[in-house]
Amino acid sequence: MLWVIFLGLATLVWAANDIFFKVIGNQINYFLALFVAAVSQVIIVAPFVIYAMSNGGLNHSARGYGISALIGLLLGSGTIFFFYAFKYGAPLSVAMPVEGIGLILAGALAGVFLFNEALSPTVIAGMILGAISIVLLTVK
Repeated sequence: MLWVIFLGLATLVWAANDIFFKVIGNQINYFLALFVAAVSQVIIVAPFVIYAMSNGGLNHSARGYGISALIGLLLGSGTIFFFYAFKYGAPLSVAMPVEGIGLILAGALAGVFLFNEALSPTVIAGMILGAISIVLLTVK
């Protein structure tokens, strides 16, 4: 059950991250902000990489590098799109729930179609309600 604690911490950190997208406003160019964020990620991750290297636990492969690069491209692109959503007036009270529910739906569908995970009737009902909530949040 330790994963629940880490998932909760990740959720709190990512929620704060999304809130700061709105807070940043016009205080810095979005692309410069993304660059500073990337450098900050290197600073926080570097000790973990160094520790893994010193303990022989730094496994890697060409496929792993490729998928990691794709993750970076997707994170960078998503960050830029999120910045622009706020630049063009997205309210935080709508943007974060729509993003969150969209992630829930995408994760559930990926679980079923890519990883052959089963969906319970409760999860299916939650996905339907999530889709309905996106519509209700975005329609004026």
